Order: sequence, then structure tokens, then C-alpha cells
Amino acid sequence: MRKLKNISKKRHSTILPIVTICGMLLFVSCNGSNAINKEKGDNSVTKTQPNVIAPKEEVAKFSAADMVGIWDYYAESSPNDKIEIIFKKDGTLIDYIDFHSTGTYKVNEDGSIITMQFFYNDGSTSQESKPFEYKVLEYSKERFKIIHNSPNGKNIVYDRKEKSDNYTGEL
Repeated sequence: MRKLKNISKKRHSTILPIVTICGMLLFVSCNGSNAINKEKGDNSVTKTQPNVIAPKEEVAKFSAADMVGIWDYYAESSPNDKIEIIFKKDGTLIDYIDFHSTGTYKVNEDGSIITMQFFYNDGSTSQESKPFEYKVLEYSKERFKIIHNSPNGKNIVYDRKEKSDNYTGEL
């Protein structure tokens, strides 16, 4: 026993760094692959137990179907200036801004961009807008927020309504 104590005291300065390095290597080998996968964005599977792999839940994407309905929209900076808009299942819209205009809308495959085009007709003049692209910032069943893809883009908020003040047709 005495000999073991002498070895420990003499070799303590050599063994401690080796034990520390082994501990770090063990930690990295156990946790490092998770960190590397997160860094790469690999989140397609979740390991639940050794040798058992379960697919992760699919995250729902924003789609045109999510837009169908009656909404009030407004600039986030002016929440009292609401305008009603109707998004119909067929990809058309009715915008009740001053006089009502019509248009079309679509959402890209990954749910990140909404494209809208408007057709104005106030009875004396008519005009077709260029397609406007909006980036989806957030969404839920009751609200979504977008921003126009331009240097001066403002956040626009859409709040779902139960009933239209202007429209009685089919969605």
C-alpha cells in the first residue's frame, strides 16, 4: 500500500492531465455528434434509445389554405387603420380598401413567401399592380404577420374575423 501511495504522489502530475484529456474525449464522443448534427441542421431523426430511431414531427408549413377566410389587416405601426380582405379558396382575393379591388394570391412551396397581385377598378379608372412579394414572419390560425420584400417594407398584420362587414359570398 505504501508503494502505491508513492507511485501516486510521483505520477500525480503525469496522470492528472491524461485523465482530464480522456474525460474530455469521452464527453466529446458522447455529445459532440449531437452538436455537429445541430450545427449542420440535421434534425430529421431523433434518437430515443440506443439503436432506435424515430422520425421527428413534421413542422406545419404556412400555405394558401391557411389564408382562406375573412381578415382585417393593418400596418403594425397603425393598428387602428384596419382594412378588410377576403382570401378565397380559388386563389382570388377581395380587398376592401377605399373601393373594393380584386386580385390573386399564392404561397410558395416552403411557406415563406406570399405573392399578391391587385386589380383596381374604382368605376372610372382601372389598374393592375405588379406582383408584390411578402415574407411570412409568423403565423397561427388566428393571425399572421408579413413584410413586403423591399427596403421600406413594413410589418403587416392579418387578424382573422368571424364575419365580413362587406362580403356575403362563398369562400
